[in-house]
Amino acid sequence: MNAIYGQQLPVANQPARDGYTFGGYYTKKNGSGKQYYDENMVPSTADFTEAATLYAKWTAKTYQIVYMQDVNTVAARQNVTYGTTPTIMGKDSQGMSLTVPDGYKLAGWATSETGKVVYKASDKPGNLWNDGNAVVLYAVFKKDVTYTVKYEKNG
Repeated sequence: MNAIYGQQLPVANQPARDGYTFGGYYTKKNGSGKQYYDENMVPSTADFTEAATLYAKWTAKTYQIVYMQDVNTVAARQNVTYGTTPTIMGKDSQGMSLTVPDGYKLAGWATSETGKVVYKASDKPGNLWNDGNAVVLYAVFKKDVTYTVKYEKNG
């Protein structure tokens, strides 16, 4: 694209990148240097005297993982930045208010209210991006078959 010194830069299309917000075009990487197009692609005046490269500024979006006790009860919410790997929460994780029924233990988390375990506590499933929508996980409980047996000598 050609620019003429002292005139407004040419109109250009706004780029898109999944999971990121566009923040304009700048003279240096990572959104530093002078801005020549804003986040809406409104151009400024060309004031460079030689060929220039403009760099897009991208900011990663955030999304939520919502942990459900049951269909109606949220046990926790976890904010995640796009492109990072979240750690799946367990019943004792900070911010978790999960009530495990007596005689049961948390087996893990399903992606539907009647589904099978897909993730266990402390799993690192990779990027769970869902086009910006919350990722909803449902608690799956199973009978706790671990018992403590105590022996008494009886005299």
